[in-house]
Amino acid sequence: MRVSLPPGTVLPGKRSEYEVIKFVCVSDRSISVICKDGQGRKYRLKLYDGVSGTDGELPEKCMQTVTDGVIRLIDTGSYQNCFFMICDNYPFKSLDRQTVPVQVIRSVLLPKILSVMHAFHEMQVVLRDIAPEHVLYDPASQSVYYSGFSNLLYLGKKAEFLRAPGYGQKGEYIAPEAESRGYGFASDYFSLGVMLLNVIKGKNAFEGISREAFYTGLKSGSVPGIDIGYLKKTPYDLYSAEDKLYYLILGLLIPDPDKRWEYGEVRCFLNDQHIPLVRKSGRIEYKYHTPFVINGISCFNDGMIAENLAKNAKELTGADLNRLYKFLGDQDNCAADLSLIPVTDSFRAKVFKLIYALDPAIDGFYWDGRRYTDTDDFAASIRVNPALLEELKEILKNDCFSYYASCRKKVGINVFSDASEIRGLEELEKSEPGTGANRCLMLFTGGKNRRSFRINGNDHTEISGLIADDPKTVSWLEKNCVQIMKNDSFRAWLWSRGLEKAADEAERSMERDPDSAFTVFLTVCEACADSDEDKKKIRKVFLKYGDLSPVVWLISNVKYYRVISPVNKDLHDRFLNARIDTGKSISQLHDRLSMMVGDYQLFVQKTAGNPFTAENGGSTDDSTGFVPMYESGYFCLRRKQGLEVCPAYLRAAGERIDRGEVDKWLDEALKNESSRLNRKLSALGPAFRPYRSVLMEDHKKKLILSAIVMLITLILAVGGFSVFGGIGIIAFAGTLIWFSVSLSTCYRDKAGLDIAAKESEDNESRRTSLTGKKNDLPRRKEEILQGIMNGKNIRCRT
Repeated sequence: MRVSLPPGTVLPGKRSEYEVIKFVCVSDRSISVICKDGQGRKYRLKLYDGVSGTDGELPEKCMQTVTDGVIRLIDTGSYQNCFFMICDNYPFKSLDRQTVPVQVIRSVLLPKILSVMHAFHEMQVVLRDIAPEHVLYDPASQSVYYSGFSNLLYLGKKAEFLRAPGYGQKGEYIAPEAESRGYGFASDYFSLGVMLLNVIKGKNAFEGISREAFYTGLKSGSVPGIDIGYLKKTPYDLYSAEDKLYYLILGLLIPDPDKRWEYGEVRCFLNDQHIPLVRKSGRIEYKYHTPFVINGISCFNDGMIAENLAKNAKELTGADLNRLYKFLGDQDNCAADLSLIPVTDSFRAKVFKLIYALDPAIDGFYWDGRRYTDTDDFAASIRVNPALLEELKEILKNDCFSYYASCRKKVGINVFSDASEIRGLEELEKSEPGTGANRCLMLFTGGKNRRSFRINGNDHTEISGLIADDPKTVSWLEKNCVQIMKNDSFRAWLWSRGLEKAADEAERSMERDPDSAFTVFLTVCEACADSDEDKKKIRKVFLKYGDLSPVVWLISNVKYYRVISPVNKDLHDRFLNARIDTGKSISQLHDRLSMMVGDYQLFVQKTAGNPFTAENGGSTDDSTGFVPMYESGYFCLRRKQGLEVCPAYLRAAGERIDRGEVDKWLDEALKNESSRLNRKLSALGPAFRPYRSVLMEDHKKKLILSAIVMLITLILAVGGFSVFGGIGIIAFAGTLIWFSVSLSTCYRDKAGLDIAAKESEDNESRRTSLTGKKNDLPRRKEEILQGIMNGKNIRCRT
């Protein structure tokens, strides 16, 4: 020092004059003495050697605001061009001249110094003189006071670092960034870390270590006096009180000022909250003087409350929430506007809104204690776990998304490209439960090819995944197409593709005409198919299984019907020459087939209806134009749109053939054929069974009788001739005439009898044949029935 202050020296201050009483101590750049003012009050005077990092205005201004834990500034002045300060005189030793227990450092010293630092930093003032010699401690009263004010630096309202010369700091106390970026609040915390380590050790732990070597060691995680390896391998819960202080010092000595621990991290440490040395989410802001405890965790600012609300939402109770509301309401600087959270909201909705009201920029989308990367991730989770859809409904009903978007927007984060769209979905969900939620799910699923709808427990990103040329699948679709069209997930998927109006019209059409529901459904599916291949696939399903599929079937199978009436050949050829083009839309195909329905019904009407008549040699009536070549080709059942169909069609369409209906049809056919055969039997007349031997015996008797008559006549004739002469001749002539007549009559009778016998035998043969056919009808009926039911293609007997 080039200035001497012997007792009796008088120094003029701004408020009074001060007389030196005695010498206290001297350092490289200052001298401290005890002085008194005009009223005899004793103070401590510190005179700097002419080079100081500040003048008297800044310390005086700060001292008027900061009092707790800081030696009270009484006055400032200048003596021989050297700046001096007058402070209260406390008879306490500084930390460099005494030993302080670890527990006292943790519970008394650190909280007080931290409070002083924070008070100065709130005034944008950096201390730059944190060292053991500037901290006074009284073990008896546990009083702590800070006294280093010669290097104060005002940063201004916006600056974080400022390059300005400092004086008197030892090398190890100067933060690495001081030379490059300048001094900032982080620089003071670096000095705090060095001071704590020296106080714990009771000596200068950096003795003999150059500043450059110290900095180099920090970059590799090496700090003099701290066993880094032990701290790394030991769980934090097993740390001793001293180990925990070392852990704190490591955070304070992080070389990067942007990652170095500051006020928030130290307050967390003081509240026994273990935090990682380097936080990905940035520094902890300590906002509340009294922490709010959630699930045993102390929260010191809005962000910490939001973070712990987000993670522990499931453990919260209504009492916890009420307590939090009261706590936040008592904080003047609380970020949450509780009036914007309706009291009618659900419990989970209130927690959700509080999270984003307190920390709009919190990383992630939190709901009910679960974290999702964003709303898209939330949507993906719903697809994995459909039960979460109910939670999405709750979110929408409580306007959580619009609230979330408004909170994010305040910090420059745009969640939705169109905020009005999400508000519209919230209102839609309130009026049509489920509709808004499913549309919201589509909105959150980025990319057209990623959006899917859920039907029968399966997710489909393309409509082709729902449609299959499989009878069971088609049968299920046909049965449930109305429900599918009303399905919230499917309708939302159509909405995302701009087909909402088409879906509405399709649903109305289904209600008006239930018979055409499947065709309408396939038309909608065709509209949302992505490729021509998928569209053709859907059209093929329509052609094979749709309401007009019997017409399509006949076009393909008309060649298996034989034309028996030339006048009906044109009708047959109409189907034979018809062509189906799958390049046409379902609507066009339906119109084309509708025009052929009349022809189809006429063809059915002209087709033989009895399978027994042709095989029994009977002729069909004049109205019959076609006869099936196969037994399963008879139109005996009624299906699509009331059209009559044959078993062969049902088998091709994969539909069940009703055995009872086929049996009923065959019974009717058997009855008709049996009646026809009975009529033919009746036409044969009564049974007549003459035998040739009987007829010949009768004929012989007639011949013998004739011979006897002739003999008698001859005898009479001969006798009469000899006796009577001319009379005998007459008798003989009469005999000859009788014999010739008798002989002629006998032969004529014999010829007639032969013809009658032949006709009788022929009738008996026909009767036997017809009776056999009639008796065989039940067996043939069962044979035809089994063939149809077993799916066999059996040719008709003709």
